Amino acid sequence: MAGRQFVRGVMWGCGLMVAACLSGPPAVAADEAVGEPRWYGELDATDRRFRFVIEQLPVSAVPDEAESEPAEGGEARWQLRSIDEGDRRFPLESFVNDGEQLRFELPISQASYTGTMRETGGGSVVFAGTWRSAGHHAAARFSQRG
Repeated sequence: MAGRQFVRGVMWGCGLMVAACLSGPPAVAADEAVGEPRWYGELDATDRRFRFVIEQLPVSAVPDEAESEPAEGGEARWQLRSIDEGDRRFPLESFVNDGEQLRFELPISQASYTGTMRETGGGSVVFAGTWRSAGHHAAARFSQRG
């Protein structure tokens, strides 16, 4: 019973992302990411997996910002691409990768992620952590690929 409620909560949170996007234009144009994707992720929602890519954006790709110039020092902007939700893209806030932790917020669905670095050997880096949305949480991993 608890497993079904958990899956419903995660599905509801992911459904918020889809509903928000269907109500307006995509958050970011599909071809505006900078270079190759940086992080590949997977969210385990018990009976379904969601795959994500985190990409860096040029500051000019962030829509309708009051200040389109980067913060002092050229602050980077990031987006989450949801492969299993029609390849939709969502802006991330509070993105931090300090080498020990990977953290970000996804305001459109009131979701957040916090993960801790784990070395997997062979130079691979994986952040294992928790995705929180709609009062529920699930295991999620993000790995960096060359």
